[in-house]
Amino acid sequence: MFTPLKNNGVIMKRLMSGVFALTVLFGLSVTSLADINRDAKGRKDKESEDVQRTPSGVFDQQKNTKSRIDFITTNYGIFGFDVVNGQGGAFWPRGRGNQYLFAGGAWFGARKLPPGSDTLRKRVMITYNPNSGRSWMVPGTIASGALLDQSEAARNKYRTYFSTDFADENGVEKVNPELPNWPIWDNDPTKTLRVDNYYGNYVDDIANRVKKQGKDAPAFVSGEDVFCTYKDTDLSRYEGGATRRRAEGFPLGLQIEQIVYSWGFGDYGDILFMKYLFTHPCTFPDTLYDCWMAAVQDVDIAPRTNFAAGAANDRARYYSERPDLNLAVQWTNGDRGEAGQGFGYLGFNFLESPAVDADKFLRKDKQKFPVNEQLGMQTMRNWPITEDPIENEDRYNFISSGRRDGDLGPGDRRLLMATGPFHMRPCDSARIVIGIILASTSRGGDAEGTVEDMAELIRKVQFAQFVYDNNFIAPVPPREANFRFRRTDSPSTYLPIGDEGWTPLNNAVAIQWDSTSELSVDTLEQGLDFMGYRLYRARRTDLDTFDTDLRLNARRGPLGWKQIAQFAVPSPFVKFGDAIQSVEGVKIDQFRVFDIIKPNSRRVLVARTLNFQEPWGSYFAQLQRQRDRRRLNAQGQVLYNVDSEGFLRTSGTTNGVPNFDKLDSIQFTYMRSKIEALPVVSRTTTGALDTAQVSRATDSLVRLILRRQVVLEQFRFPDTDINELTGAITVLRPFEELNEVRKGLIASHIRNITNNRTFVDIGDDNRNGNVEFFPNPERSEKLINNVEYYYALRAYDEGDYSNSLESKINDRARANTVTTSPRGARPGESVEFTLTTDEDNRRKLGGIYN
Repeated sequence: MFTPLKNNGVIMKRLMSGVFALTVLFGLSVTSLADINRDAKGRKDKESEDVQRTPSGVFDQQKNTKSRIDFITTNYGIFGFDVVNGQGGAFWPRGRGNQYLFAGGAWFGARKLPPGSDTLRKRVMITYNPNSGRSWMVPGTIASGALLDQSEAARNKYRTYFSTDFADENGVEKVNPELPNWPIWDNDPTKTLRVDNYYGNYVDDIANRVKKQGKDAPAFVSGEDVFCTYKDTDLSRYEGGATRRRAEGFPLGLQIEQIVYSWGFGDYGDILFMKYLFTHPCTFPDTLYDCWMAAVQDVDIAPRTNFAAGAANDRARYYSERPDLNLAVQWTNGDRGEAGQGFGYLGFNFLESPAVDADKFLRKDKQKFPVNEQLGMQTMRNWPITEDPIENEDRYNFISSGRRDGDLGPGDRRLLMATGPFHMRPCDSARIVIGIILASTSRGGDAEGTVEDMAELIRKVQFAQFVYDNNFIAPVPPREANFRFRRTDSPSTYLPIGDEGWTPLNNAVAIQWDSTSELSVDTLEQGLDFMGYRLYRARRTDLDTFDTDLRLNARRGPLGWKQIAQFAVPSPFVKFGDAIQSVEGVKIDQFRVFDIIKPNSRRVLVARTLNFQEPWGSYFAQLQRQRDRRRLNAQGQVLYNVDSEGFLRTSGTTNGVPNFDKLDSIQFTYMRSKIEALPVVSRTTTGALDTAQVSRATDSLVRLILRRQVVLEQFRFPDTDINELTGAITVLRPFEELNEVRKGLIASHIRNITNNRTFVDIGDDNRNGNVEFFPNPERSEKLINNVEYYYALRAYDEGDYSNSLESKINDRARANTVTTSPRGARPGESVEFTLTTDEDNRRKLGGIYN
């Protein structure tokens, strides 16, 4: 039976043949298994004013916030495990109780000479032991000392870092600026960030985590980068004890930098990129031979409320159909509460592994090696807890076996995939990147374990490799607008606003910004790349959100960031109503199938409904007036031509008349199903489309869009960019990215509705015409003179329903935030006036001089 053992607050999954037992592992009693978590367990249970990222102890455990994969991570090599509570720590999708991972980590095996021996011995270092729940690692760097540093300074320096907590421009912690800055910096003048696998360098000295020369900047890659560094040199943390492990030749001498790259939208939100950099420091003179690195996961796919019993029916196998994918797949049967709960497939693959020369030493002749030159996955094992390898030789032979297991039936199974062998000299580093990918079943039901049902996972795995091979190319929110710019470059406003972006008024403030956000371009997604602004005001910048009640532990309160205005651009296309579900909060364009669909076809032309709200209405009307009149029938309807197969002609001319004009190319787009063939649509004897078939095909496309299985293939238009160096350059762009759309329609619309991008804040937040005042500033709307108010202008895009990309809003940064203060008029001279009039009028005024 599968029984949770609870020892000192740490729950361990163990197979115990129906009994509870206390075992001894390597001479270490089970009661000390939780010792490594002493600091984490000592955290206060009551609500505190500590922010989320305050280190929980020397051994730090934190939760991510961005990805659709909801996970817990530590700063000592254990991943996806709630160590403090002894529970699984990885769920998908975020917000649901579908657990996929109980815990995970890495093993690193090598052959080396133990003290006093002339024979190479097999040794394995582990960051997570699935048999005991322990890690042999400690936070920190070898350069700072072999042993664990438990000082307050080290606790802060070697905590788990989340990029979302730091300012983009200088790497300073947003809420706790006294803590060390972001540790990864773009400080190599010979390299370009995100080119040839260069993503910045770790800076250990916190005094050097600052801009020292022109190129220096904090290096951020994804929506949320999660970084930590740890080492294998404190033998007191090893199971079996320091004396035994030292005699065996430990430590191997490894410094590990671990970073997880993640995003919160679309397919990106279902993928984690976990990068390990194993460094054998120059201070260790021995060479490590025949090294193997293995990702080890205790995968338990089950409801959160039934994880122990639900773990007993998991399945796993090597994906032998595509060896180039380096993929291991896991799923669950549905007989232990999983059926109908939306469980899908979990994939692990090697996105990057070492490349070696003929003698197995690490190659260094390139910055980046193609997949076919890398070692890739050599071993993939899935096994039950009863077969856990315990000793060094067993572990090494296990990860280096070269065996790739198929589906061995249901059970509580661990999963391991390993790459190797390679030799590491002193000063060498080996970079290994693991992809963790989640996907729904392709057939829409419970997981079947068939190749056909895994199609969606395979598509995402290929997408993950594409993203990694292209240096983590990903959609981005609009650029930040600037409050601070030279006003001589901007049209004048009715208020004099200086170059700092604001001017004080009596119990009011006027602010102004530029058009940078409105000109944003993101070539990786459909839809408007800028759709509007949200303006926020705060009295306290350490409170993330406005709330009528002060809740410091949640970083919310009445003086926190409060949205006080919004300026929006409507979509150029009408959206389906509430009857049609949105995708990641983005409504689907209203469309209808407009062309035939042949058997087994996955592509069709559709017509979207144009939105005649401004700024689009006048623009579309102008294009209608410019339309070639020869294309219209007597009723003014547009005529379309078909080819010999019955498809609409979307290019060229017929009898000198264009088959498609600009308005057609905006309104029409192709939709392509990623996997599934579309229902057939044919023409009737009159040449019109069969309306019943059109309705069925349209419904099918909507269903596929909701399942994230449709791609938009829009028409592109020639557009001209002016470059100071090369002059005019013509590029092909979709309608939303054209200069005339961004710089003309959108920017002009925003300028018109914001009075030249100016906002005067008088404090009337509820827009009832009355500025309410209370002595308690937490209740009052009135802006108080000589008190600081902070403003942040955050731009958002439309999102992309075809790629399941939610609307993205940019962060608060230096450019789009400003500190202001209302002020009354300055004291001046006493008011004087003189009445000037003629004598007759002066007499009529009577007693004015009396």
